[in-house]
Amino acid sequence: MESQTAHVTLGKGKDTVEKTIPAGPTPVATLKTELGVTATDVLYLRHGNDKRVLGDDETINVQNGMHFEAVEGGGVS
Repeated sequence: MESQTAHVTLGKGKDTVEKTIPAGPTPVATLKTELGVTATDVLYLRHGNDKRVLGDDETINVQNGMHFEAVEGGGVS
């Protein structure tokens, strides 16, 4: 069986990059690794102007066209 892939975008700071990652149910901690996001970064799933924090203990169904945003973790200064 051929594994499915999803074409997604990742926004980090002012940069946006396109990524091709495995599609289907994926733990968020694994998703961060696939996107090249550090474990301490906060990962959001964007839908238009809405965004939702993805907890590391969640599993999401990765699909084509999803847009993620990573924000550096840690305290606010």
